[in-house]
Order: sequence, then C-alpha cells, then structure tokens
Amino acid sequence: YLLLSETPLWEVFIYTIFSRLIFTIINTGIVFIFLIYTFDVEIKMNIISSIILLVITMISLSGIGILSAGFIMLTKKGDPISWVYSFLSGMFSGIYYPIEILPKWLRGISYILPTTYAMDGLRKTLIKGYRLYEIKEDIIILIIMAAIILPIGIYWFKNSFDKARKYGTISQY
Repeated sequence: YLLLSETPLWEVFIYTIFSRLIFTIINTGIVFIFLIYTFDVEIKMNIISSIILLVITMISLSGIGILSAGFIMLTKKGDPISWVYSFLSGMFSGIYYPIEILPKWLRGISYILPTTYAMDGLRKTLIKGYRLYEIKEDIIILIIMAAIILPIGIYWFKNSFDKARKYGTISQY
C-alpha cells in the first residue's frame, strides 16, 4: 500500500534502508552482549570501523535486495534472486567456513560476492579491532560493488514498478 501512495519512491528506499540499519545494529549489539557475558568471549571491537563497514555493506547488498523486489513486483511469483544469493553467500562467502578450504576453481565465486568482503572486514573490526585503514581493500571493493549493483537494482526496480503501475498489478502478489 505504501507503493500505491503518493510517497516518492526514493523516500521509500531511504526509510527502508535506515530502518534495516537500525535493526541490524541493535541485533548485532544484543548478540555481542550475549557472547561477552554468557561465554566470556574476549572481543577487541573497533565500533566506529565496524559501523562504517556495516553501512557500506548494507548499501552494497541493498542493490541485490532491490533487484529481488523488482523481480517480485514484476512476476508476482516469488524471489529466486535472494534465494540464489543467500545460497551462494552461505556456501562461498566464508560465513560458515573459511573460503581458503574451497578448491581454487570455486574460490572465484567467493570473490564476486559482496558478502565475502563484508564478512572478512567485520571479523577484523569486531574481533581483532582493526581500524579503517587496515581493512581498506575490503571497503574499496564493497564501494565498487555498490557502485555497480545499486544502480542496476534501482533501474530494474523502477522499470518493474512502472510496468506494474501500468498494468495495475502493484497490490497483487
């Protein structure tokens, strides 16, 4: 219903991004408090670097989310984009195990996923206390990926939104 309102599309994007950012920060904080006090985990967190990296990560991953939303708006059938991305991230981004254990021919998949660089940078800032200059490679790659993926996602979503509006199918799913 929000998309049927007169709210500009860019405002919907901005509010969605900020609400997810706030939720992610609160969720991460709760997990860390739980880890520290329940398991007596020693963490050398650099909070400023972690938050900056988290924001850059969310921007780079939001392009994939926007692509998914555009696909759903256009087809009204489901979301293969986020399913495929979630699968690839889980298998190849170092979320469950280090990418170094993958065969070399599979590691290439890891290097095209923003989650790989986000996980690497977040581990360094949250566990080891790295500063921004120490994770600059991860940050630069995430910014480049965001500069590519986000405009593609916005373009795809805008076209899908316009088609759904033209055919009167925005409120259907």
